[in-house]
Amino acid sequence: MKIPNKVLLLTTNHVGNNLICTPAIRLLKKHNPHATLDVVVMSTRGADTFCGNPDIHKIYATRRKNKIQKLVKEYPLVIGLHHDKAKEYLTAENKHAIVMRPYTNNKHRADDTLDFVRGILGCDLEEDDRRYVLCPTQHDFAIIKKC
Repeated sequence: MKIPNKVLLLTTNHVGNNLICTPAIRLLKKHNPHATLDVVVMSTRGADTFCGNPDIHKIYATRRKNKIQKLVKEYPLVIGLHHDKAKEYLTAENKHAIVMRPYTNNKHRADDTLDFVRGILGCDLEEDDRRYVLCPTQHDFAIIKKC
């Protein structure tokens, strides 16, 4: 599939679920380096997972359905990286949206999400593609040091 230059990714409010999306987001960027990837996260805490991530251009932290619907209309492609949340916020009118199927029980969620994006791209995976992306700031390290 040809990926447009502007893509909106829908994730969740959970830090862990967002972290397991990072290999898939990196794979999308790796195969489309000029694409702008923006992310909708359902909480500010969940948004922190993506702060500083070089693959992501803009992070929207909101649960408001009307705001998300407005954002969805601004993008030629929307990818729902979490089945339940994406289905909750997208409608049948969103023909330009691709939503991940429900997770399978025989695979780790990170592998399932990565395979979903790999299927969209039609590419092969390398072992390096499975790495998580977490970009802590100096402020984050200072907080850890205090503990």
